[in-house]
Parts: sequence; structure tokens; C-alpha cells
Amino acid sequence: MDVQCYTGRVMVSNLDQSVIDTLRPGETFRINQQQTTESLKAEKGEKPSWTSDRQYKRLPLIRVLKEIEYRFGVEIDTKKISASILAAEINTALEKSKGLEHNLNAALSSKGIKYKMINEQKVELLPPGS
Repeated sequence: MDVQCYTGRVMVSNLDQSVIDTLRPGETFRINQQQTTESLKAEKGEKPSWTSDRQYKRLPLIRVLKEIEYRFGVEIDTKKISASILAAEINTALEKSKGLEHNLNAALSSKGIKYKMINEQKVELLPPGS
């Protein structure tokens, strides 16, 4: 597991809440399966991996939708979509720079799902064939 500080300070502690390390911007702390730790320096200005574009392979559609909700600050209403479709695995990429609608289309098109923008923060999914 890696913990990286991008801005501010990050305190890394173990299960008994004792502080192991305090990270400053550009520093990374790593603990491996053997419970050994190391402190690393990240490249200056390097952004955390979760802020970049990501590829998803064989991930349930619902998990991709949750990631879109998080990245774009929207709520996606899935009530009209069956549980089996939401659980179906998809392959897609999320590209934050291309915007919400591009990413929704990329995630939903393989399942024939369309959507309707209710407002800037809410998206309603429409069942296949709508």
C-alpha cells in the first residue's frame, strides 16, 4: 500500500493509532505484505494516480458509475436499471478532461443505456430500449 501526500501534510499511523510517519508534499510512504515500510520521494509536482485518466477492465458497471459520481460530483439515479445490468462487467476508460457526458457515454453505450440530465448534479439512467 502506498500513501502519497500531494498537498498539506498526511499522518500515517498503524492500527493502534501510533504515528509511523508524517508526509509532506511529494513524499510517499509504502508498506508491503511483509509489513516492512519505506519512505519514498515522488517527483516534484507529480499528481496522485487517482486524479489521472484510468482504464477499467472487467469492472461492474455500478462501480464505474460510482467512480463517475465521485469524479464529477454528480448523483446518478440507477433505479430504472436492472441489478443484473448494473452488475455486468464492462471495459472502459474515464477521461476527466473530456467531461461528464463523454464519460457517461463511454460507460453506458455497451449496455444500450441512455441517460437524461436532470440538472448539473443529477443524472437519470434510462433502461435499454428507451
